[in-house]
Amino acid sequence: MIERTSCCVFSERGYSSTSEEMLRELLSKGEAVSWLGGPGIAGIEWPRNADGAPLAHVASFNLSDAQCATDLPGGYLELYSDLTTYGDDAADAAQNGWLVRWVDKRPDELTLTNPETPPEAVPQPVLQLGRLYPGFTLPYFEDLGELSETRFNELQEATTELNVSWHRHRFGREMHDEVGFTTVGEADSQHGYEPYRYYLDECLPLNADDAHVLVAAVESWTALNGWFGDAGSFEVWMRRSDLQARIFDAAWCCIRTD
Repeated sequence: MIERTSCCVFSERGYSSTSEEMLRELLSKGEAVSWLGGPGIAGIEWPRNADGAPLAHVASFNLSDAQCATDLPGGYLELYSDLTTYGDDAADAAQNGWLVRWVDKRPDELTLTNPETPPEAVPQPVLQLGRLYPGFTLPYFEDLGELSETRFNELQEATTELNVSWHRHRFGREMHDEVGFTTVGEADSQHGYEPYRYYLDECLPLNADDAHVLVAAVESWTALNGWFGDAGSFEVWMRRSDLQARIFDAAWCCIRTD
């Protein structure tokens, strides 16, 4: 039996047509909506990288909607990226190429904001609304060590069916079996932990009783098409101890195209 990890999955179901006006109206009514792209949440100066370029707002996830992600608090988890800092070198920390922010507010308490100048790295403006649904992920094959051919094929078939099922839920139609999905809460990386572990050990060194946790992963096959290279993903990793202490600015972000 393949072990699975419970998490939440972002789904566009019911939000085929979206706008900033619609988002503001839903928030004012207290709806637990999340969104990709679009405006950020006010309260800070719009983040910029070390070269002064404004970051792109990647996502704002309503954590109160993430009821199956018991490792996360309420409020909103907000993600920004300059879309060019890949996080595969410890020196990337000085580039300020990402921002992970926890906003401890209800939807009807939020004020939205946009940058004065749109980020040049964004391929096309996007705003996609959605909700977080209970789901799960399956491990990447390299994270399971040596596998028999039968075991490998079982995992591959299960992963394909999981991807297809979520695409059917999100869009009401079949899609290519390699199209992944966006997760919130502790989950398996769809690109694998072991292939990236070298960088995490260097950039987020651990004490003996600590562990790396994937807090969020945003795919770029669909709404954010082209944002993270060739169908890559934006991953947010934290030490479990930092997550428990709510130190979200200690997160390490990476763009995975492997």
